[in-house]
Amino acid sequence: MHEVKIKELNLKDTLRILWGFLWRGLTISVASVLAGGILGAIFGFIAGLIIALSGGSKETIESIAGIGGGVLGLISGIFLFYIYICWLLKAKFGKYKLALLEEQQEQHPASV
Repeated sequence: MHEVKIKELNLKDTLRILWGFLWRGLTISVASVLAGGILGAIFGFIAGLIIALSGGSKETIESIAGIGGGVLGLISGIFLFYIYICWLLKAKFGKYKLALLEEQQEQHPASV
């Protein structure tokens, strides 16, 4: 295995890699929007029901549902971004695939 610079690729291979990133990114984006919306709606419903049954105001319900839904949306977005990165690292782009390479640190002579 050897490192390949993107500038060294021909147009077909470059487009194949770009397309692989694009369609996976769009898929994860749609999944993130759906997951955030569904989790936010579920949280909002449950929080709204509990607050309403305990005599809370509409403003309290909206505030807590908004904050909780936003937090759940952020968490699901971070999780799905992790899935996206893992997906890219497992994917093949024609004859290429992404790899994480550990950078070798330079050895410095011991100072006297």
